[in-house]
Amino acid sequence: MELTQPASLLKLAASLGSTVAIARLSNSDRQSLDDGIRLFMSTADFLPNGFEYGPATLWPYTHEAALRMGLAAFREFLPDWRAAFQEHGDMIPDNVAPEFPSKVLQAIEGWLREPQSFDWDQHGELYCLIKDETCLDGYLPNDFPGVPKIVSAWCLGSLKLIDASN
Repeated sequence: MELTQPASLLKLAASLGSTVAIARLSNSDRQSLDDGIRLFMSTADFLPNGFEYGPATLWPYTHEAALRMGLAAFREFLPDWRAAFQEHGDMIPDNVAPEFPSKVLQAIEGWLREPQSFDWDQHGELYCLIKDETCLDGYLPNDFPGVPKIVSAWCLGSLKLIDASN
């Protein structure tokens, strides 16, 4: 699929809904603006019921921009993670540590700050921690149906986040 516009940080911000960035664009750029959320979701291997995002679209920004967007989304839900542990800690199994998100975010942020620090062994260890120990090979929500949705979503979603980082 051919890209209709060159990438820029201003267009990225506008495509993600920044009213300040949208106001700074020319009329023609505003008309050709991609919907960043639709672009992001068009590459998902699952879609929520009832939503149609259309065919996969090329992401016209850097891998780093996409990864930073993912990190920002995950950080946004950290207060909900903490609240889940405070309010429903008795429903969360011991294999899900309260500090789990910090461990994941620190690793990815380190790889972003210093890309040369990326190490396949470290990635493999983190992947196994998430997939096998924390997510129980994807069965966390099945084995523990009382786990707050934010906890199971954060755990399972972090697998995608660390895969995007490599």
